Amino acid sequence: MKLYIRYFLLITLLSSTLFSGNIFKGCGDTQDQAREELAKSIYVSIESNFERNESLDGESANRTLKNVSKQSTLLKGLVGIKTFQEESRYCASIEKAQLHQSLDNEKTKVNSIKADSTNLDELKSGVESCRTGEALASVLSVTDLLKEFSNKRQEFESRIDKIEKDRIVATLENDVVKINQFRVDEDEKSEFPKKVRDKLEEMIALASKVIKDAERINSKDVIKVVSAKKSYFESQLNTIYTQSVLFNIEGGQSLNIYIDGKKSPFKINKPIFLSEGEHQYKIVENGYCDIVGDFSLNRDEEEVIDNIYLKDHTLPKVKFTSNQDSKNITLTVDNRRVTLGESLTFDKSRCSGKSIKYLAEFSENGIKDSEDGTISLSAGLDKSIHIEFLSLSDIKDIKEEFKPYIDGDRVEILYSYGHVSDSDNNLTKGTHNISINKLTQKRFWRYGYGLLAGVDDTEAPTTKAFELYYLLGVQFTSFGKNEMPIHIGKWSIIPYAGVEFGVGYHEYKLDDGEKVWTYPKEDHEDWNEDPREYGYDFVRDSLVVKPTVGIDFVLSKGFALKIFGEKNLYMDRRLYIGTGLSVEF
Repeated sequence: MKLYIRYFLLITLLSSTLFSGNIFKGCGDTQDQAREELAKSIYVSIESNFERNESLDGESANRTLKNVSKQSTLLKGLVGIKTFQEESRYCASIEKAQLHQSLDNEKTKVNSIKADSTNLDELKSGVESCRTGEALASVLSVTDLLKEFSNKRQEFESRIDKIEKDRIVATLENDVVKINQFRVDEDEKSEFPKKVRDKLEEMIALASKVIKDAERINSKDVIKVVSAKKSYFESQLNTIYTQSVLFNIEGGQSLNIYIDGKKSPFKINKPIFLSEGEHQYKIVENGYCDIVGDFSLNRDEEEVIDNIYLKDHTLPKVKFTSNQDSKNITLTVDNRRVTLGESLTFDKSRCSGKSIKYLAEFSENGIKDSEDGTISLSAGLDKSIHIEFLSLSDIKDIKEEFKPYIDGDRVEILYSYGHVSDSDNNLTKGTHNISINKLTQKRFWRYGYGLLAGVDDTEAPTTKAFELYYLLGVQFTSFGKNEMPIHIGKWSIIPYAGVEFGVGYHEYKLDDGEKVWTYPKEDHEDWNEDPREYGYDFVRDSLVVKPTVGIDFVLSKGFALKIFGEKNLYMDRRLYIGTGLSVEF
């Protein structure tokens, strides 16, 4: 409970800086502050508010008393004020005689107002003049004028109160009729919400004014009726939304839209009016994954959501095909049997990135094979998976094609680039090489001999390479009970690895044209000597030892494409990368 006690007390204050008792003075940082301080030094009105707070908490009670003071001067329009600077501040002063002059001026203003005046502005100005006159009369101790001004002020205030009440009575009836006759058009409310909102806000403001006026004349019936109408208008205002969202979606006329978890007759391609703030939506349609998102609306905003494409939200769909007859294939998808070639459409529960497993098993004439995998499902997925199996005839064809690798002879014609790391003396260069190999292949082995020749530049070579070697390696020709090679479709892949042993001659040309054929690498003790002074070292300058790895792609019987890599462990340690053809001999 709060108890407010208000009282108004007039106090005459004498300035602390009076000159001979007849001069009032005030100072401040500006001239306006100086005049204000002068007025305060003459007369100050103190209005104090005492606020009592009482609160109950269980069986205990707390009481507090708070005092708030506010000072303001009533003196305006004083005549005879002098302003001057004193040190760094502005000061204003007035003599007591000038206050008498100001008092006479206020008396003249008050007496000029006719006793039957109905001009509110004039009467309110008279009230202000009376208050100023009361202040000056109090300061100057002119008792008769103090009483006269007080009586006049009360007379003016009473007249103002009567005029305002008469005005209220004159307009109140029309305002009440206007409020009672106002209706909210539901069609207009949905089609033109901003217009209806403005009308309701106007009527609420009018109702507030009428209630205030009715309180002035103590019309309880009007207060009761208009208060009820105001509450109704406010409740209606809370149901009117002037901000909207529009879902611009093609091809989805039967879509159901849920906003903030509520389903309403929302329609696409038409504004949906909602409250301000954050909202979540979910769009539901048969044959599509649910589309969810969020948006926010500010007052009177028109939000358009047009980045939704139904084709991106179709239910996940998967189809399996194969190169073999479906009667020889057993297909299991997501733990259920599926017919090959059937298009599988998953329900909405699989729209959120869940994975499924599949297993395809092939069996024909004792030949068995299988393929499995995992598919990650998502909205809009339309995936076709083709599974390749080899039939008995396919296997026979493949085995016939790679039969020479089991027992046969081949000739290889190869190109390679021999790369040498940089050296301080710049003698070594990268070379373009041609190799011819004669090989014999026996099941898991391959062996034979070959010759390599290469130059760095065919027109003016500065580095030449010649090598004669013997190759011994292993090859991976077949695996499993069907003894099949690694294959992609009907293409067989034969990887191999081995070592080439032999001798070589590498020639390097010096800047002056002289040729040398010895070359120590940086970690050799002779590497920084003059190349002409290098001593011959068989291992360093003539021995060929090259580990090699490669892959043969069998394109047809007796014909293969190969890629390979080799590394010379001695003789300038050249690295070879190359490709070429392998032909049955």
